[in-house]
Amino acid sequence: MSDDTQAFVRLLRALDEAGLLRDVLIIGTWCQVVYRAHFDNPPELSQLRTFDVDFLIPHPLRITHPLDLRLLMSKLGYKADTALDGSTHFLSKDIDVEFLMPEVGRGSDASFHVDALGINVQRLRLLDRLQARPLTVLFEGLSVRVPDPIDYAYHKLLVSMRRRDKDKIQKDIMTGKQLLLFLSTHSFWREWITPRFEALSRNARADLLNLARKSLPELLPLISHGRHAHEAGDLEL
Repeated sequence: MSDDTQAFVRLLRALDEAGLLRDVLIIGTWCQVVYRAHFDNPPELSQLRTFDVDFLIPHPLRITHPLDLRLLMSKLGYKADTALDGSTHFLSKDIDVEFLMPEVGRGSDASFHVDALGINVQRLRLLDRLQARPLTVLFEGLSVRVPDPIDYAYHKLLVSMRRRDKDKIQKDIMTGKQLLLFLSTHSFWREWITPRFEALSRNARADLLNLARKSLPELLPLISHGRHAHEAGDLEL
């Protein structure tokens, strides 16, 4: 196990012992690490990841056990840092950690203070769909929550269209494409690819169709067929 993965697992264990792991979702490239483990490390899914570990605090805010997160992270060897928007980041030699929340309403450039954790978090658009159908899986002996992988794939494709950095655009597109094509080979997940697409807003569907027609024609058959839709709520597989 690599140093960054070991640090990630230590962090998860500490958050679990503190009672916070059940309240947050792992998002960003590290949820892909969890997906790979859950699906028995298929070669179709990239092993690439960044050193940034992102956790999503769902909205509305529900923290089961209030926690001095700065103190906990300090004991794990992380140094707290403040970004330009006022949000709290935790830095270490192996991984950097940030907690995020979905942006709601008119939005604000300022960070949001989470009293129950004693930190400021950044609020971002498009994160709300990642909390709609959380998936609970076992990872290194822990029950962790990640976004529904289809929702996550669509999220990465939609985010790619808001990027300016060409490298990040290509990584987001690659991630979304790989995940959808892989899931399409599993009968359970293939059944929900189109219903997830149909549940998106009209603008989001139009954006994804334009992207598929322009750059990802192999995805068009996947998002044009399907009959059912999942109900909201946690999945446990």
